[in-house]
Amino acid sequence: MNYLDELILLRNSYRNVKAALPWLDASVWQGEKTDFPNCAKSLQTPCVPAETISPSQAGQIASIKAGHGNCIFRYNPSISGSLETISPLMPELASARIPLVILHTDMPISEIRDFAKSYPAATFILESGPRKILYFISQVAELLTSCPNVFLSTYNFSNWMGIEQFCQKGFASRLLYGSHWPKYDTGVAMGPIITANIPWEAKCDIAGNNMRRLLGQQAMTTKETPFIPASPFIIDSHCHNIDAGVQSPCNFPLPDEHMSPADWIDFMNRLSIDKIFSTPTLPLYGLDSASHASQKMRKYAPSRFYYYEVFNPNIAAEAERLATDVKKSGCAGIKIHPSQHNVAADSDAYSPVYELAARYNLPILTHSWEISEYNPCQYLSHPDRFRKHLERHKNIHFILGHAGGRPSAIDATTKLCKDFPNVVADLAGDYFHNGVVEAMVERLGNSKVLFASDMNWFDPSCMLGAVLGSSLPDKHVLNILRNNATAFFSVIHK
Repeated sequence: MNYLDELILLRNSYRNVKAALPWLDASVWQGEKTDFPNCAKSLQTPCVPAETISPSQAGQIASIKAGHGNCIFRYNPSISGSLETISPLMPELASARIPLVILHTDMPISEIRDFAKSYPAATFILESGPRKILYFISQVAELLTSCPNVFLSTYNFSNWMGIEQFCQKGFASRLLYGSHWPKYDTGVAMGPIITANIPWEAKCDIAGNNMRRLLGQQAMTTKETPFIPASPFIIDSHCHNIDAGVQSPCNFPLPDEHMSPADWIDFMNRLSIDKIFSTPTLPLYGLDSASHASQKMRKYAPSRFYYYEVFNPNIAAEAERLATDVKKSGCAGIKIHPSQHNVAADSDAYSPVYELAARYNLPILTHSWEISEYNPCQYLSHPDRFRKHLERHKNIHFILGHAGGRPSAIDATTKLCKDFPNVVADLAGDYFHNGVVEAMVERLGNSKVLFASDMNWFDPSCMLGAVLGSSLPDKHVLNILRNNATAFFSVIHK
């Protein structure tokens, strides 16, 4: 197979659908700064102007709309005050057909529900705040069910197959394309819409027509342009999975609780994904071994599904078990997760896993993250903390999962990848900042970046949209989507 030709076919199909959809961005934050200014992309779609609502605007809403044209208002507790403070403005917003945006991080979703029910003539847009909305997806679905005047911006709505599942629930008319540009990458929000397995009319509605109707504008009719995947060639180097019929220990539902191996392959084919490298979910919680949890997938598709064994430093005799399990067919490497297991990455408790990896020439995949203000255990996985063990094992193959997680860790990630020849970074998770793919290539080189999604948590279309929609040349994109992984993982060639 000529993989470059397949990439070009896929990229052209993506671009054709993108060009055909009637985009109207409901979540542009003009005043925000970008974290990668040299790599950030410009806004290429129409957007809805936004104002911050304030009690001082009472009696002025209609004149503000007359000055702006169609617009939205945003709730900001530090400026707007409490919801009770802005309550007198709600009839004005309803009369002017101006939606009110509320971030899910500004208050409990239950309070948003109660407020929306108090003003049924008004319309509200729930938008993700700076923390993951994915954990609250069941509450969001309940909110949309109970409040027909609430809509959802798709910014950071990154749950795997979230678009499809919400359409199945009857919410296709309540989803509004939003990117949170310029801070975040528009391709991340476009990808799940462009590739979604939903009717063309629903794609057009979500991309912009739902927002137009909300503002009293005419919907746009566009020629149907199907997304056509290429023959599978992409390698996703950082995934998770759970056996069908097993409830996930995570605090939100996962699609593959009900998916057979055939369902997995069908989904992979729809996104041109050839192979996935997965850490099964249960072993991360100490509830199974990865080799056992991966049996069904390996038996069904041994050339397309590989797995990471898990090293938990809190479990006695873990190294002895791994010495046997890593030799089993399909084992691509070993996963460590200092934050989840609450053991700092520079602890000597990890020495056995580095020795095992060196002995059997296996990569180590680790969770890595920034120093987080609201989640302090993430510092246990800061890129700087892996240096101690990498100095002792300079030639080991090592993957910084999530590439440090956020821009504040980019310098540490860059230095680690430059100081050690076989350390690479992957794109898994919700590192959705504008230009992040281009920035990683600029800093690390295109041979040190692996495509990864963190599926079954996140939708692979999010980061795939950022890669396909990037400014990188095709040959660099092919390296990220496939070639770097084939060079890195020896198990592919066995």
